[in-house]
Amino acid sequence: MEKKNLWEILDNTESHDEIKFVIGDKLDFDWAIEKINKYNLIRKHTVLLSPIHGQLDPQNLAKWILESGKEMRLQLQAHKYIWKPDTRGV
Repeated sequence: MEKKNLWEILDNTESHDEIKFVIGDKLDFDWAIEKINKYNLIRKHTVLLSPIHGQLDPQNLAKWILESGKEMRLQLQAHKYIWKPDTRGV
């Protein structure tokens, strides 16, 4: 999905906008950290990291976030816990 990212859109974001990264593994996390640093996202926005449901244990992502020392938020995909994970349109 990296090819679909439009980084120039960051020029049109405001401080109240949140930036979310969906993380599937440690490589995704490291890539996200690289982009967060490159674009100085934490200084400008709330940064959310969400584990891919059923692929990455949220505890692992929470650990990586804490170890990074960066002010980021863990965001679970609540709809995956409320409804069956394959439910569409919720």
